[in-house]
Amino acid sequence: MTIDLESVNDLTTEADVEGFIADGAPADEYESEVEDVFAALVALPAEKATKEAIVAIYERVWAANFSLSDEDLLQRRGAFDGIAERILHHFG
Repeated sequence: MTIDLESVNDLTTEADVEGFIADGAPADEYESEVEDVFAALVALPAEKATKEAIVAIYERVWAANFSLSDEDLLQRRGAFDGIAERILHHFG
């Protein structure tokens, strides 16, 4: 999968999983999370680039950066699914 940092940033910021951007936070609010997600996506072999794998990457990054429980992550699953689908559509 060929993907670029700017695209991951755009998709993640647009999804605004935590609602920070909608609440007035700067557009780079998710910068550190995007960098972690991007690094994991680049390391993901193309044959393993599935929606489930991408969602798992987002869940790992979000759990680590926001100290989220499994229940918290489940509440965000729809947003992660949407991001993963768009990544696969554009770069899969």
